[in-house]
Amino acid sequence: MANTELSHQELLNVLDYDSEAGVFSWRERHAGTPRYFSKRGFEAGSVKPDGKRYIRVHRKMYAAHRLAWFYVYGKWPTSYLVPLDGDYLNVCVSNFEEASPSK
Repeated sequence: MANTELSHQELLNVLDYDSEAGVFSWRERHAGTPRYFSKRGFEAGSVKPDGKRYIRVHRKMYAAHRLAWFYVYGKWPTSYLVPLDGDYLNVCVSNFEEASPSK
């Protein structure tokens, strides 16, 4: 479940994260994202049909809630993350807890 392709420093270099609002924004335009989606200060990512926000970093898609965990704690979650309020679009890191697949 861990992802080793994106380092914590790379994440910090391309995205800002407001942990209270649960919003990622671009620090700079970067390769792998269309120009109009990655302007500095713009909210990062898009919502997919599964009801989760995804963000493309270095041509790879990441679930925003998993990026939030990685951004704040400096390590990838070791298991599933479930939202305490049931809403995957509430990407405040305090809204998520690690859980086993059966939860």
